[in-house]
Amino acid sequence: MTTPACWDGELEAQGRRLTLRHAHLRRVGAPIGRVAWLDEAGHALLAADIVREARFDLFDVDPPVPPELRRDLVLVTVALAWWEHAAEPS
Repeated sequence: MTTPACWDGELEAQGRRLTLRHAHLRRVGAPIGRVAWLDEAGHALLAADIVREARFDLFDVDPPVPPELRRDLVLVTVALAWWEHAAEPS
């Protein structure tokens, strides 16, 4: 988990292959808790600020994604946020 590429990934949801992108600080090479889900063409579907442990800010796009896909992305984003905060060194 030492390069920004380690924090990016793919997810198959609702029959689509989506990409997860983490923001990162170039100077220290560290990811930060701002993520975006992209479609196959690289367009944003949902973005989130998951920096704070108990509060997540979600940012929808226009036009909105289908409700079923948004629900899946929100659930995976919450799980990702919980995992990231649990994995932080104390």
